Amino acid sequence: MIIDLDEKLSRLPEPIELSIYRIIQEGLQNVWRHSQASQVIISMHHTTPKSILVSVEDNGIGVSGELDIPDLIKNGHYGLLGIGERVTLLGGKLRLKKQDIGSILQVEIPHPLISIEDKSKKAHQ
Repeated sequence: MIIDLDEKLSRLPEPIELSIYRIIQEGLQNVWRHSQASQVIISMHHTTPKSILVSVEDNGIGVSGELDIPDLIKNGHYGLLGIGERVTLLGGKLRLKKQDIGSILQVEIPHPLISIEDKSKKAHQ
């Protein structure tokens, strides 16, 4: 496993950190259960000063076809649904893509500290 963290990242509010931890945890669980991967890369970087991208990338067999949430629920696969709910609560976006080799789960969320600062500046204007 490779972990690639942006050096400029600082601590986030505890609920945000816990959500990111759970997203990565479920992403790793999906890799372990389904992908037959021999390598995983976890990364967390600023994509802009106002957003953070978290990704779990593997070199396994990849996802097949489009993901159908009702079908996942019907078959008892709640992991991606849970990730999606956490991402929605964080105001972010979720992408799961098949690559030439393996899959990549990407979660982009607004940086919570920047959002708080922006709201504070607007309130004082």
